[in-house]
Amino acid sequence: MGRRITGVIVLSGCLLAYDPAGTDLLQRGIIPALMAVAAWGLVQNLAAVTLGVAVLGGIHSDFTAPHWLDRLAYPAISLAAGVTFGIIVWRRFRRRVLATHEERWRERQPRNPVQ
Repeated sequence: MGRRITGVIVLSGCLLAYDPAGTDLLQRGIIPALMAVAAWGLVQNLAAVTLGVAVLGGIHSDFTAPHWLDRLAYPAISLAAGVTFGIIVWRRFRRRVLATHEERWRERQPRNPVQ
């Protein structure tokens, strides 16, 4: 419960301090990163946060922009978050397949009639 309360406090503070028209590193990099950490504290689901970061990073990417955050950092963060999300989903899928393997194998075996 402590992480969630901390997440609410940090996210609220970030939302109050955030200026969407800001051009400095604090407004365009540090505060959004703190928002992502606070979101993880709220939902405590890394897959949800990495998916959100990948989508938002992709939306804010602009390869022709003069600012290095838009041109380099956002695409790199988006790619890293997307890869992380893919790894999480793949591991969950593999874990589920392995957990149900024996049951699925038994269902495929021919049934022996009782004599």
